[in-house]
Amino acid sequence: MKTFACLGLLALLALPGRADVNGSFNGGDITLYGGKQYIDFGPDGTQTLRLLPGTRPAEIVSKTDGLTLTATTELRVVLKQNQKTKRQELVRASAKGNVRVTLRDSKSTTVVTAPTITFEAGTDADTLRATGAVKIDSNDEVGKRTLDLSGTDGVVSLRPVRDRKAGDRIRTATLESPVRIAVDQAKTTTDAAGKYVVTGDKLRLDALTSPRTATVTGNVKIVSTGVEQGGTIDGVRTLILSLNAENKLTAIEASGEPVTSTYVPRNRSKSGSPPFGGPGGKSRPQ
Repeated sequence: MKTFACLGLLALLALPGRADVNGSFNGGDITLYGGKQYIDFGPDGTQTLRLLPGTRPAEIVSKTDGLTLTATTELRVVLKQNQKTKRQELVRASAKGNVRVTLRDSKSTTVVTAPTITFEAGTDADTLRATGAVKIDSNDEVGKRTLDLSGTDGVVSLRPVRDRKAGDRIRTATLESPVRIAVDQAKTTTDAAGKYVVTGDKLRLDALTSPRTATVTGNVKIVSTGVEQGGTIDGVRTLILSLNAENKLTAIEASGEPVTSTYVPRNRSKSGSPPFGGPGGKSRPQ
């Protein structure tokens, strides 16, 4: 295995056929791995690196972007030098084959998987575009809650990791049919353990609002298990989950024909209130 530091040595050592090569930029801020690496210098000052897997998947790690991306088929990385700082910056990373993107911030970890994913760095927001079966798992390490999203094809807008005060990396996410969202909450001193699973035709997560919302539309069904106020809502056209900054579920609003229901989770009640606030465990009819 060969290890090299870019800039100049990269062009010399990343030759076709070289096996298991590691590369680094900016003193290790960006690291690359590939069984084979190919490089192309563009007229606009960019460097495009094509990495193929070797003894392990091809990989890029960017500490500045809070990003780790691995692929089992191919990884293409575009870098460009910042003229002020003279540091190489990640412009885009496109990957194929069991792609896994890990995003980290100060209190949570988000993992996105799909057959094909493209990451694009932006000034105000970064973007992930995924095709095929997409899964997004967000784990809040402080509140002990997980938020899992899945669908077919999706676009995720991300807060740049440099925006330290923002918290969760996801700004918005849109997934196509069939979609599924699961909110899994561990038992704490103030909250009971529980899980809510919603399925439907389309999903949009908006973390720019307060509270953040997850809207599911078309053939919606929600099932809650392991909570004091459990039950099922079915036959719903649109369902909106309200979540706080730690992904704790604070409210559920469902509308459809002939059902309209609003459910606000609360602590255990001795009155034995039925699930979702409706008689006999059913949603309240409109």
